[in-house]
Amino acid sequence: MNKQNSSEMTMANQMPSQWNAPSMEAYSEPKTPAPRASVGKTILLVLGTIIGYLVVSRLSGTVLASIDPQMGQYKLMTFAAIPLLIFYVCMIVFVMKKKKVLTAKGNGFGEGLITAMFWLYVCASSVLSVFLVQEKNQMPRFELPKDLTFGSEQIWCILAVLLSAGICEELMCRGLILNALRDRFGRDTAKGTILAIALSGVIFGCIHFINLLAGVSFQAVIIQVLGATGMGFYLGTVYCRCGNIKVTIFLHFLMDICVLLPASMSGSAGLTGAIDDTMNSPVKFLGIFLYTGLSAFLLRPSMQPMLFKYSLEDDK
Repeated sequence: MNKQNSSEMTMANQMPSQWNAPSMEAYSEPKTPAPRASVGKTILLVLGTIIGYLVVSRLSGTVLASIDPQMGQYKLMTFAAIPLLIFYVCMIVFVMKKKKVLTAKGNGFGEGLITAMFWLYVCASSVLSVFLVQEKNQMPRFELPKDLTFGSEQIWCILAVLLSAGICEELMCRGLILNALRDRFGRDTAKGTILAIALSGVIFGCIHFINLLAGVSFQAVIIQVLGATGMGFYLGTVYCRCGNIKVTIFLHFLMDICVLLPASMSGSAGLTGAIDDTMNSPVKFLGIFLYTGLSAFLLRPSMQPMLFKYSLEDDK
């Protein structure tokens, strides 16, 4: 072997590993088990997050309503979300000590959206259905609805959904609760991760019982709780697949705004009425089965190595 060939082989051996395309086999459950959080710490984190949510939201809502009794629901939700946001950030950074939850890029925003492609399809279909008109014995056609308005109320609607549903609920359920459960059950194992996704999804669904206090009908709330549980499974799965909390914030905001903004623009219903109108159909019961099935598909054994392409270890 001449010196030139020998030199080329030496350079190839020294070439950095990132030049090689990563394979699925490159990602697997870590061989060294990660430390498990204690039962007591996990319970305190989960219950503290839920109780904090109930107390802070109730207090801020009461204070804001006393300052301006005529304040609209969306405006009140926007301002009430600010102390909640501060509470969640403090819990993540100072109590759970995982500030990387707020900044981690994981597998990338784009890959997260690809994983959630069906969710994007549902949102697009929801918006298009507003403009789709079908009369008897005629082909459906797109038509701009009459009497649509866009003003300050709709701006408050967008801000409220972004802050309250998008950012705050995702920091609470995925950023705090799911990560706390994953630390307990094993963030380095597929079994522990799936268990954390399932339990956090149930908690996410049950939190929607609070809408009973807002005047939403019992039937609509039951359907919403079941649907939100399925969506909680799906959002938790997407989050654990991509490792980027901003992806689920965007998805959660997009889903809710596609429902609430058209209702607000048509003037047909406020927040409570929009939930009642949307959730009073028995067909909505199917949501829990649909999103549970999609979650199971994304967590099938051949895709489980994707759960370990990134890590959110405690910040030291």
